[in-house]
Amino acid sequence: MTLLGRTLDKLDRILRVLRRIDTGLSLLVPPYIETWDLLDRRAGERIRGLQTPGGVQVAKAATQAGSWPTHVGVMVDGAAQARIRGDRTIALTTIVSMAGCSGIYTVVKAGLGRERPDPDGHRVRVRDASFPSGHAATAAAAARTLAELHDLPKLPLFALAAGVAFSRIYLGVHHPSDAIAGLVLGWSWASAVSAVGSRFARDRALLPDSPRGAGTGRDTPDAPLEPHTLPGPSADQLRARRKARASGHPVSDEDPD
Repeated sequence: MTLLGRTLDKLDRILRVLRRIDTGLSLLVPPYIETWDLLDRRAGERIRGLQTPGGVQVAKAATQAGSWPTHVGVMVDGAAQARIRGDRTIALTTIVSMAGCSGIYTVVKAGLGRERPDPDGHRVRVRDASFPSGHAATAAAAARTLAELHDLPKLPLFALAAGVAFSRIYLGVHHPSDAIAGLVLGWSWASAVSAVGSRFARDRALLPDSPRGAGTGRDTPDAPLEPHTLPGPSADQLRARRKARASGHPVSDEDPD
């Protein structure tokens, strides 16, 4: 069998294996997805069944920590810290962390388009798709960013973000998996941005301070010039020359060695 024949035979075997895998997945995956979705919805119904008038009010207050004022507040804080510390990287990292998180979950929501839980159980207004929870993602990203900005312990801040995520399930506008995915998305994204920002700051701090204009093709400022005087004859030599001229002897203008 030629080389081309052996290659085609191997490709045919690979394609047969891939077809079998695809057939197996088509038989196995949908039941698992349906089972997971069913359990997810039932867990959400159990949590919504715990609603009380007082609990709903507390949840409404808690859920505000994942809304747009948190976006703005954290970015303003980052800008203030950048100005205080004289490091623009802090402001840039904060903006990328918060705005990037918002952009990611917005794209995912639009792409997946998961339906919300039963609208009859909603206790707050919602407009877009269910997965992932934008409030949970925002709260997690804000918690991770604030922990980095102010060197705060991460666990208590993550617990607060988890409380915001739970409030979204309790208020009937998200499935549990939506809230969990939002927490993971926001925290992971902010952690990645923080790591990149810290690495950039460290690398910049290790760069040697270069003199003004070095490596830029521009001349450095000239040092002030010292007054320069050429060596001349001493006073005794001048007197000797005047006496020689007066006596009529020839005088050489060159100084003796």
